[in-house]
Amino acid sequence: MKTIFFVNALKGSLSTKEICKLKNKLPITFVPLSDGGDGFLETINYTLPSVKKYFISAKNALNKTKKAPYLICKNSAFIECAKIAGLAEIKPQQRNVLQSSSFGVGTVLKALNKKVKVVYIGLGGVAFNDGGAGCLQALGYKLLDDKNKQIPLGILGLLKLKKIIVPKNLKLPKIICFSDVENKLFGRKGSAQIYGPQKGANKKEVILIERALKNFQKVIGKNLDKKFYGASGALPVALCGVLKAKITKGSEEIFKLIKAETLIKKADLILTSEGCLDEQSLFGKAPFEILKLTKKYDKPVIFICGKNNLNSSVLKKYTNSRVVELCALAKNKKDSFVNAKVYLKKVLGDLYEKEY
Repeated sequence: MKTIFFVNALKGSLSTKEICKLKNKLPITFVPLSDGGDGFLETINYTLPSVKKYFISAKNALNKTKKAPYLICKNSAFIECAKIAGLAEIKPQQRNVLQSSSFGVGTVLKALNKKVKVVYIGLGGVAFNDGGAGCLQALGYKLLDDKNKQIPLGILGLLKLKKIIVPKNLKLPKIICFSDVENKLFGRKGSAQIYGPQKGANKKEVILIERALKNFQKVIGKNLDKKFYGASGALPVALCGVLKAKITKGSEEIFKLIKAETLIKKADLILTSEGCLDEQSLFGKAPFEILKLTKKYDKPVIFICGKNNLNSSVLKKYTNSRVVELCALAKNKKDSFVNAKVYLKKVLGDLYEKEY
């Protein structure tokens, strides 16, 4: 029996790389999976073995200096927002979406200015929701209030934004964004309302974020309430609305790179994973797109997740998959995060015993 495990990170507990290390003990083919969010660089490294990895000092979402990785292959660079200003690296009790910033993303972009011709950016998994305002500030854009003073980093400053001054002689490589979700910018399925709470925002803060992003759009002077623009803390507002980057559905592009459809055709059993299976999974996330492909070829699939918040009737619209929750094996929520590797090994081990 040929088993393929399309590995997506279990956010907050296990990275794609950590899960793939289990392959030495199991007769399962592990394929790193990403849609632009967590695990993007691991997937690129898997598909393009000749890439070289580098590090640069940059700020995380809460303005703390860290070493952020990026990859270079010939005249192209690859960066992952989740590895610069990621949500997973910040403990839930320390998350502060109003103060969080995308400044670090701009720092990395600026460093690649003269090194490559194209930069591919994996969107998703970030702790900020500032529409990329911090990214622009790192690149030298002046975001000014009505007194011509530069606004501070974070959402609250955007509420006072009145004009943007473009830096002179700024030349950036061509930018192509891989979006992990398809959400628009505003409304019930927009950036603030869907993703603000997971970044720590309460109901009042969600309203503030949306107001700030609407003001940002007004100052930019374009209608940016478009498909994909709600991704990655609304970072496409800056990348696409200001820097003229191109944006595409990340899972479709990654599937081409890893030849997902061919692998599924030849497999007898498919596994895939995600930290939490919920409404957000339906907005173009790679693991759910894998489920759609498995249904197309009528392949059995097991979806491994930390927790499942979707009812069976929703799942049946897309696939006949069996869902395995790691939290169901754990003593409590904390245990499911701390010992996720133990429970995942048990799930895979049980599968091995039954199938082989």
